Amino acid sequence: MASGWAYAIAPAVESGAPVVAIEGDSAFGFSGMDVGDHLPLTGCQIVVIILNTAALKPTALTPVQPTRHRDPDVGRPATIG
Repeated sequence: MASGWAYAIAPAVESGAPVVAIEGDSAFGFSGMDVGDHLPLTGCQIVVIILNTAALKPTALTPVQPTRHRDPDVGRPATIG
């Protein structure tokens, strides 16, 4: 998870050219602050685009209707054995 930084740092170090990294918000949350501490030490130029991944899933934004599920064992006496 959150391996996009490694794919961005390697070519930036090797080529010295600016690199663009496209990250999801969760991936950036996992490692963004750690890399932010160490990236200035390398002198790499990396532009980070952070996507709101909930916007990519329209079903995540629509309310879900609860379903009624009837458990057939509810109300039956317990049996042992």
